[in-house]
Amino acid sequence: MNRLLICILLMAAGTCCPRPVAAAAEVNRKLAELAAEVLRATKNQPVTVGVFSPTGLSETNSGPGIEGILHDELERLAVGLVRDDARFEVKGDYAFAMSRNSPNGELKVIKITARIIDMQFAEDLLTIPLRVELDHTQSLAAVLQPTARLEPDPQKAGGTKVERNAELDRSVQDPRVHIHGTGQTLVSSAAESRFSVELLVSPLKDRQQAKPRRAVEREGMAFVEIDRGELYEVRIHNSSADEVAVRLSVDGLDMYHFSEDRKEDGTPRFTHTIIQPKTAATIVGWHKSVEGTENYRSFLVTGYGEGAVSQAKSARGKVGVIHVQFARCSQLPEGAYSRGGNETGFGPPRQVSQKPVRYSIEPPHDVVSVWYTR
Repeated sequence: MNRLLICILLMAAGTCCPRPVAAAAEVNRKLAELAAEVLRATKNQPVTVGVFSPTGLSETNSGPGIEGILHDELERLAVGLVRDDARFEVKGDYAFAMSRNSPNGELKVIKITARIIDMQFAEDLLTIPLRVELDHTQSLAAVLQPTARLEPDPQKAGGTKVERNAELDRSVQDPRVHIHGTGQTLVSSAAESRFSVELLVSPLKDRQQAKPRRAVEREGMAFVEIDRGELYEVRIHNSSADEVAVRLSVDGLDMYHFSEDRKEDGTPRFTHTIIQPKTAATIVGWHKSVEGTENYRSFLVTGYGEGAVSQAKSARGKVGVIHVQFARCSQLPEGAYSRGGNETGFGPPRQVSQKPVRYSIEPPHDVVSVWYTR
């Protein structure tokens, strides 16, 4: 089902023109529900957010993102509630498993299970853990962080929800990636894909122009070596004849996680970037604001515990995956609505000119992940 998203037209000097986007993702909605359950169970007493670890998903690093969103949702419900010295700690795990609610038992979902620990007695506060399930394609891809091609048309073979679900499962069990281009710097889901991701790297101390860095394939996954103290940019290539909506997350956190542009409910206003046909656009860092001379913060590889995941107040988890989703999109008329090891931290500020526009975004049909450290 299509969803209304608000995009920003990015006019970065020296790059082609992308456009970022915003919407209430299923992950945020479900973790908001979980946050409300936690507050009810603790009777609105202070809590701290612990580790959410993967079960059966050894190559994912989505825990820090889950922790960061849950932290924000708890704070949104009760400002100042999340404290390091709290009596209660909420922690848990996430898994990709069969859903008991699926009509024919065909669909797998992300199950996020949370325990509330009374640290005074080191005992569970509840006899039954709290649980939420995610089943949207975008949510599954964001948590699983696979590299895969998905049929976007539900009327074609491979395009039903069950078939897309099965392909995501396949991509986790049997990862595959296509590395190509001059210098082997482009990463795609397959040779026939019209989309690719490239990492450009430069040293922090000597502000040179960022240069593409070679990717290598290991066990079906793409790896790019980036040293601590280096800056990197994410260049998105769209060689198709259509605009494409791109969603980027780093270390499990959306590039808009730290944005100062917020909706009335406190969630980030933007979530995607629109890339024009047959162009390449570079995302230079974490989004800070639509306006201003320092409205982006560069992606910087920092020491563990010093990066953006840590500053988001989420617990320590595995880091090192840059995840990009590609989705079909179309601009909406004014007033129209659709129906449907290391961490990355903050580098020097960057300026990017942008303006909001409205777009309808479909579920992702191509997803690419690049491991930048291990």
